[in-house]
Amino acid sequence: WAGRLIDNVVDKGECDFMAEVGSLFPVSIFMEMMGLPLDRLHEYRDVVVEYFGEVTPERWVELQQQISQFIKEVLDERKVEPKDDMCSLLQQDELNGRKLTYEELDALTNLLFQAGMDTVANFAGFFFRFLGERPDLQKLLRENPDRVTDFVEEGFRMFGVVNNGRMLTEDREVGGLGLKAGEILITMLPLAGLDDRENPDPLHFDIDRKQRKHLLFSKGAHICIGN
Repeated sequence: WAGRLIDNVVDKGECDFMAEVGSLFPVSIFMEMMGLPLDRLHEYRDVVVEYFGEVTPERWVELQQQISQFIKEVLDERKVEPKDDMCSLLQQDELNGRKLTYEELDALTNLLFQAGMDTVANFAGFFFRFLGERPDLQKLLRENPDRVTDFVEEGFRMFGVVNNGRMLTEDREVGGLGLKAGEILITMLPLAGLDDRENPDPLHFDIDRKQRKHLLFSKGAHICIGN
């Protein structure tokens, strides 16, 4: 996919990176893994971009239903004619000795769809903008392609983009602040990677950093399926 997308723009000598490479690269891979029709990439991506934008609650529900319909069409096809993709596998696999219910499939594939169509594209933008401004890192990675993993891991620490909402189930006091059951908290996961108690000199991008720590994928029972 990297080769195909670069071939499309290399002769021009320039491109809008996010529009022509950055968003298409991870999204194409994700869609191929899921078994989604690649000819609908831009349609799917437009819906997800709007979904995460500033929309009314009513429009948000409409977009959520649209995403569910996108996936239902593919799930229904794979139920009749399974293929080597995740939409087929999720329907064939078992959890505790039983098949997943449709509600479980809908919730799981919705989560995968939103992350696979949006989050990964955001990362690509941050990673490559930073890399574009660092010719020293470009040279290092060209000469040592095995260091790409270290570059990506440090990028995850530096450029986290995912924040999770959590609803309080009971009244609590945290740091002198009274919190009430039913209130929503936003857990700022990206800040964990910038905590100088865990990562010395956290604003310095250090590809050689030892024992880097972040909560990009959360942890415990809430660990991200994308991990």
